[in-house]
Amino acid sequence: MVKSGARFAVFNCPMCYVALAERTAKAGLMPILVSDLCRLAVGEMPKIPGRG
Repeated sequence: MVKSGARFAVFNCPMCYVALAERTAKAGLMPILVSDLCRLAVGEMPKIPGRG
């Protein structure tokens, strides 16, 4: 994903997020749940762990 220019790794499954978020972040991508991505799209600020 990094090679393609992606900035986010979007997860639908909360358990997948828990299992892979740290590894994804170390690879240079911002892990985010699809529900939080939707909140960003409508102008809300989701609570993203480690991001404020």
